[in-house]
Amino acid sequence: MEVSHLSIYFLSIVSVVIGIIAWVSLKRVKKISAEVRELRQEMIDVRATTRASFKELQRKITSANGNSAVTPDMTIGEILALHPRSQSVLSMFHLGACSSCAITDDHLLGDAIREYGVDGESLIMELNRLLEPETM
Repeated sequence: MEVSHLSIYFLSIVSVVIGIIAWVSLKRVKKISAEVRELRQEMIDVRATTRASFKELQRKITSANGNSAVTPDMTIGEILALHPRSQSVLSMFHLGACSSCAITDDHLLGDAIREYGVDGESLIMELNRLLEPETM
């Protein structure tokens, strides 16, 4: 009879120890999961910053070379920065001037053209016309 009580006592201790180990492991897993989420967000932020920096560098290089042609891979914000009347041209093509458009400055022109079924060739031609030097 003594052996049986010792076995139950031993198994109880082992169960408690296993429970403690499981609890500590769960806390560590939760902490690691939180760190992974933070790192993932930091990675997304770094990508966004890098992309924005790269786009800005491209814009500066293009402007320095005197070739500021509008392309579908430019953002609406970049296009608006090229010429003060670019907003008017976009509005003529029903991009960004009405309440039903969800176009933002970081929206790519090519995406907006596809999403809203705009004649992209005509739009880009009109935007580039703004950038042509005026002749007297």
